[in-house]
Amino acid sequence: MKKTVFIATLVCGMFGLLTAEVMNDNGRAGAVGSPGEGTCWTGCHNSFAINSGAGSIELRTRTTNNEYVPGQTYSMTFKVAYPGRSLFGLGVEALNDNNTNAGTFVITDAAHTRTKTSTLTGSVGRISVTHTLNGGASADSMLFNFNWIAPAAGTGNVTFYYCGNAANANASDAGDYIYTGTTVLTERSTTGIESPDNNSSFSIYPTVISNEMNIRITPQSTGNLLLNIFDVQGKLVRSETTSVFTMNELTWNVTGMSSLGKGTYIVSIQNGSQSLVKRIVLQ
Repeated sequence: MKKTVFIATLVCGMFGLLTAEVMNDNGRAGAVGSPGEGTCWTGCHNSFAINSGAGSIELRTRTTNNEYVPGQTYSMTFKVAYPGRSLFGLGVEALNDNNTNAGTFVITDAAHTRTKTSTLTGSVGRISVTHTLNGGASADSMLFNFNWIAPAAGTGNVTFYYCGNAANANASDAGDYIYTGTTVLTERSTTGIESPDNNSSFSIYPTVISNEMNIRITPQSTGNLLLNIFDVQGKLVRSETTSVFTMNELTWNVTGMSSLGKGTYIVSIQNGSQSLVKRIVLQ
């Protein structure tokens, strides 16, 4: 019998002090109403009842039939909307049925999103995706984009808890609208499904890396390739770019990897609209 897994989408960006129409704080982790937590409505943005007013939230998981494939990378979008407002916030938390983190968040838009960790009494830190400083400034609605790498096979079903803030930029917590909701995903069998790491247009070698790695990729466009490396907590530990002059296959040699320390990391490559993700191991 499958277990039940909870992926909580924490969209309680703590807006703190607001100046004119500018957010003056990053989002706050541990405030989406997942087991053992309150929400950003509790003792904070509570001028109105939760899920009231003209606003709305939506989590787009880009899964088929609300199923996830273990190890698959999903490009996710969280939308917060309220006509006439220009400041929004989010956060995301992925939990299994033991209320610990499930899967790995990868930040693909560091200008608007980041990860934060909160710790409940007697539990491992919960990792959440939240907005950055001023990252939710947008007219009428805001789309927050990030990737989520699904957990290993046998984890079970997944539920997203989510909570969004539609702020009024009045330099206080008063007058903001908070929205919450949930979405359930079911684990899908991987039989006959190709791993995303087998993408023929993107490979990394050697398999186990000591100090340097080679990235082989066929770009979609000229300009720049952006390399971001994250640890398993979703923290960005390295970022650099290289120039692309043709759309022919190229190999990018990246050195100095030993400075990151031994362990498992997530490599994200972006080139125009192309976004590719792979795991690597450093020894």
